[in-house]
Amino acid sequence: MLQDGDLTLAESAAILTYLAETYGESTGLVPNLGTRDLAYYYQWCFFIMSELDAHNLYIVRKHVALKDLYGEAPNAVRTALEGFEKQARVADLELSRGGPSILGRQFTCADILLTTCLLTALPYHLKLGEVLKDYMEGVTARDAYQAGAAANRRL
Repeated sequence: MLQDGDLTLAESAAILTYLAETYGESTGLVPNLGTRDLAYYYQWCFFIMSELDAHNLYIVRKHVALKDLYGEAPNAVRTALEGFEKQARVADLELSRGGPSILGRQFTCADILLTTCLLTALPYHLKLGEVLKDYMEGVTARDAYQAGAAANRRL
């Protein structure tokens, strides 16, 4: 959740995009308005948030981590994990074509979203390609990532 003055946002992709556009215009974390890179940025943000997170990881979290609340659903979990692996291969292929970032050379908020989803999936022992594993190592080794992770640990 983000509170910025009288604005309250609760969705990760919206929060990241808002912060980058409002306070980090020169960072390139969101591509310039009217560019193809911005279209690809939105494509990847929506893919990550819908296909990887909402469509698959949410089901797993709901019926594994929150099973006392939602109940167990082993078939749904198995199907969601298989779906996550399948969709993760799409990102793996894209990164292998042009990386090191999901949009190619430019690191964006879409990379933050993708890394967060991949790290959330790790405890479920999913099969991720080497390209995705290397990608996660690269993103999590960034100074800004390390600083953010340290700040979260303090919270």
